[in-house]
Amino acid sequence: MGNIYYPDEDDSWFDMDKVEKFAFDSERNIKRDSKGRLNKGSRLAQKDNCNEYSIKAYLGLGYSVKRIVAMLHCSKSTVYRIKKQYDEQQAKQRNEYSGFL
Repeated sequence: MGNIYYPDEDDSWFDMDKVEKFAFDSERNIKRDSKGRLNKGSRLAQKDNCNEYSIKAYLGLGYSVKRIVAMLHCSKSTVYRIKKQYDEQQAKQRNEYSGFL
């Protein structure tokens, strides 16, 4: 946020593709050096649609792993890994609340 693209002085015309690429790279934390190589800490592989919050929301609604994989286009291993975390959280909450009943 707060990054503004200024065209180079040698740009003879304003290139909208360059602006869109800069905005996309800034949003995704993709930083490159002057030769175009990725800096350390850049994250290219993470998908927005495969975040753990949306997967946990679908698991909470009772969707199956197969259906979540089909809807979000994530890998099965990602969904199963998050499902394992979700199940552990649910078990922990059940154990905490069972003492109150």
